[in-house]
Amino acid sequence: MTISQEVPWTRNSGEIIWVEILLKNKQKLYSSSVYHPPSRSNAQLELFEESLCDIAGRCKNNPNHIINIGDDFNARDINWDSMCAVSGSSQKDVNDMLLRILGHFNLTPTVREPTRHSSILDLFITSYQAYTSPHM
Repeated sequence: MTISQEVPWTRNSGEIIWVEILLKNKQKLYSSSVYHPPSRSNAQLELFEESLCDIAGRCKNNPNHIINIGDDFNARDINWDSMCAVSGSSQKDVNDMLLRILGHFNLTPTVREPTRHSSILDLFITSYQAYTSPHM
């Protein structure tokens, strides 16, 4: 039996939603949908980071949890292969902050092909290492 529920979050943000899914092996999957507009800011990423801190707190006693995030970060100036913000980007500080957050929570983006024109804007980010295998 799989049980899921929306994860209540005290901050009011219509741009982030989390769901907790209990898998058959009692492992928990936390899944999120996130949207950041093209003119994104550090404040929006701070809300994203706060939501991840909340999820991390829920996972403290369950080390086998999985986090999956489907999002549109509109982060066109990030080289996802090298995990570096493109120098000279008008939003380099925001891009650096996003990369720092992903690293802090051991989250890996899996999309390597452009999702809009020549840019990777839509991401699938996960903590589940089997999804990030080069043999997928």
